[in-house]
Amino acid sequence: MPSIVDMVDILERLESKALHIEPARCVKVRNRNASCTRCADACTSGAITVEGNSIDIDGEKCAGCGTCTAACPTQAIVCDKPSDEQLAEGLARSMDANGGAAAVICGRVAARKTADVDRVAEVLCLGRVDVPSLIGAAARGAQSIALIDGGCSTCKFRAAVPHIDATADEANALLEAWGSDVRVSRLDAVPQELAAHDREQATGGVSRRGFFTGVKSQAKNLATEAATYGIEKELGIAKEHATLRDTLKVGEDGCLPHGPIPRHEDLLESLFEMGEPDNVTIASHQWGSVTMDPEKCDNCGVCATFCPTGALSKVLRDAPKKPGRPAAKGAKELECLEFRLSDCVGCGTCADVCIGRAITVSHDIEASRVLELEPVSMRGTKRKRGIGGAWRS
Repeated sequence: MPSIVDMVDILERLESKALHIEPARCVKVRNRNASCTRCADACTSGAITVEGNSIDIDGEKCAGCGTCTAACPTQAIVCDKPSDEQLAEGLARSMDANGGAAAVICGRVAARKTADVDRVAEVLCLGRVDVPSLIGAAARGAQSIALIDGGCSTCKFRAAVPHIDATADEANALLEAWGSDVRVSRLDAVPQELAAHDREQATGGVSRRGFFTGVKSQAKNLATEAATYGIEKELGIAKEHATLRDTLKVGEDGCLPHGPIPRHEDLLESLFEMGEPDNVTIASHQWGSVTMDPEKCDNCGVCATFCPTGALSKVLRDAPKKPGRPAAKGAKELECLEFRLSDCVGCGTCADVCIGRAITVSHDIEASRVLELEPVSMRGTKRKRGIGGAWRS
């Protein structure tokens, strides 16, 4: 028979699935000199600590609002309640039910049972809604998108208000730049056309079928987790946690592992579907425009080493043989750097780790460059001091 301690462990394992961290994506984990603290800044309960090479979420403090997941540029914190896919499905369902008018309500509105749940998507806090989700809804045919709160000024998540407002403003700036008439609006009351007129509409039938379906699903998850826990305990299988060194191994090009951010890729795909943008400059934290002062850059390549997406990459060439020294087999040196704005998420790590302070990251973005695939080449002219700049493959 499982002990109380065992049951607590099992419940903690279930709860942890609502929010999880992808440490290899976190720029602070990748390099302690990175200045990004967007998740901690956005957190409404002070549950997130980012310091050194670590990120930690205090489960007792975390309220589960999801604002941190929307704020993180590299999707290092992933929310599963709702997941990005579930949020997109909710927006699509709302759009279809309302003839193109999508709407999202917060948990406070849902608790009052004033909205027809079949006509709205639901999140605990509107801080969970991110720019890619809003642009995705517009690309799929939404004619308008309403973010409906239950009175933020008295809500325990009220610290998320600046983030929610900024998300709506940024989405609207992108929609305008792409010539779309769709706009994101903020409402503090459920409009009449979305209002519930009886208990069935307010609950979606959860009093019977929905309730028992939910209970059945939770019971299944609990049984599965309990069985897994019991087997692991019986066989003495301990959880193995990968070390930072195991997670982040430098590749043959001298760079830490990197790759596309799923949410960012979705945003690019949605904008591509919407067509060509106007020739305008927009303020956006979805990308960063990287420029380099060649007189300050000595081509050490550390900026590309720690780039989480590969937006900054190294172009290597065979290192020349040095006089009086035997040729090193497979030695490479940096020829230049390449930058693709479309892949950049604007985290600013490249500027933070640059020893010569040669890199500047701006969030004033030329809309016409967002979907460009051709990289911009950059090369420093400053003479390098000491030893470095070469790799062996």
